[in-house]
Amino acid sequence: MGPDLLNFIIRNLFARKLRTTLTVLGICVGIAAVVALVMLSSGLQAGIANEFASIGSDKLFVRAASAGFGPPGTAVSAPLTVREKEIIEDLKGVKVATGRLLRVLAIEFDDEIVTEMLASMPDDSKENDLVVEFGDYVLKEGRWGDKGKFEVVLGISAVEIFEDDLELGDILIIEGSEVEVVGIIESTGNPEFDDAILMSEKAQRELIGVSDEYDGIVIQTDNTDGMALLQERIEDELRDYREVKEGSEDFTVQSPEALLATLTTVLVIVQGVLVGIAGISLFVGSVGIMNTMYTSVVERTREIGILRAIGARGHEIRILFLVESGILGFFGGLVGIAIGVSITLGIEFVLVNYMNVQLLDVQVSYVMLFVLLLLSTVIGAASGYFPSKEASTITPLEAIRG
Repeated sequence: MGPDLLNFIIRNLFARKLRTTLTVLGICVGIAAVVALVMLSSGLQAGIANEFASIGSDKLFVRAASAGFGPPGTAVSAPLTVREKEIIEDLKGVKVATGRLLRVLAIEFDDEIVTEMLASMPDDSKENDLVVEFGDYVLKEGRWGDKGKFEVVLGISAVEIFEDDLELGDILIIEGSEVEVVGIIESTGNPEFDDAILMSEKAQRELIGVSDEYDGIVIQTDNTDGMALLQERIEDELRDYREVKEGSEDFTVQSPEALLATLTTVLVIVQGVLVGIAGISLFVGSVGIMNTMYTSVVERTREIGILRAIGARGHEIRILFLVESGILGFFGGLVGIAIGVSITLGIEFVLVNYMNVQLLDVQVSYVMLFVLLLLSTVIGAASGYFPSKEASTITPLEAIRG
């Protein structure tokens, strides 16, 4: 295609600015949605992977199977026990094992009641160190609660659960008992840990009236190479203790890698569904380009006839319209990519700087952006195929009659 025809295309697009703008917006919405959704889901996946990496590859988690959906400690038919924790501790390869109580309770302050998770902190120093390492807990203010006393340490987000922010020395009412706030933890970047309300295990058992149960057991190994073997040993011991057959377990033993794999699978499925929905916007945009090109063919019948009269052949007319629709797709993709990247980086900025959420690690994939730009250009050109084919069949005589 010569420079004259290309110049003809550009002049035609600028001559119909409003229609060109609306057509570009039609395709850019779909591209922006795809870019934002893919980058956000990939960023969330990377953030979660980083969190699991910080937990360490030397830990296993045991939980009682739940009979339904809900927070830990609810809908569990056969909770874990202190004896099971002792059995696990005695296994070869176990460095430290600690049990956790995780209960959702009503908490009252200044006549305001909210429902939050109360988590236990082990009274044994080694076990306590494991939980502190696991949660990446660092005291910002105050101190850790004393063993057996009704005292709590708050995650940075838990400070704000009431209308008036909590402070050291405030008294909460939990299960009818007065509980004092004695410490506040710095932000960990993990919403689950930042929402934590922590209490001595002995005190929490007394508070909720539980003597022998655990909602979860965290295990640290002394040899990461033997993780799979240790997991099998734990499962065998718990099956024997609970007298259940393989395949009918009422508990689960998982490693960070297994949990990450499960979450990744879920995220990939969600990502696929969201991108599929965004693909509908791309289809609508392609229909908009096709409609614009058909309208353009009708309006420019005389121009086409003049081009044919001065020697332009059918395939050149077809290329002219294909290039024009491809340019619409290209600029739609370019604007969509800019909008999608801006939205994603804006969301990450707000979450990190204003909501203190560190689970989003957005990385710009230039390969993905190039592929999407190429895709939008191809979609634009493809949308102009039938209009261009119709334009190429117009003869000078038809143009004059039109």
